[in-house]
Amino acid sequence: MKDYELKKRELFVLQGGHCYNCDEELDNTCQIDHILPKKRASKTKSRNPRWIDEIFNLRLLCPRCHLQKRPVGFADWDIKHIDEALQKGSVSYADLSWIEDKKLRIHFQKTLKNFFKNT
Repeated sequence: MKDYELKKRELFVLQGGHCYNCDEELDNTCQIDHILPKKRASKTKSRNPRWIDEIFNLRLLCPRCHLQKRPVGFADWDIKHIDEALQKGSVSYADLSWIEDKKLRIHFQKTLKNFFKNT
């Protein structure tokens, strides 16, 4: 099984089979979305951080939400925070206080915990 399909299944379980944005029940048309888009990451000082395709930077969206998606306003400073958490090897809810959106902060916390368990 391809890495893409494994990540898609893991996200499906983590999200309870629902779209991250609208909470609609997902089917096989769901799509993986990069929270920090690859395009945006390539314009930062980090230049495509090694974690861009890791599970904590991904979420599943229904096709409608993926089409209507607005980019998340990450800055170079935010990328630095994620890099620091990865180097430290752990993350707490407080470490993610720079993420203003509570739902996104919880997503990062949950998926980073799983990431650290599996590395």
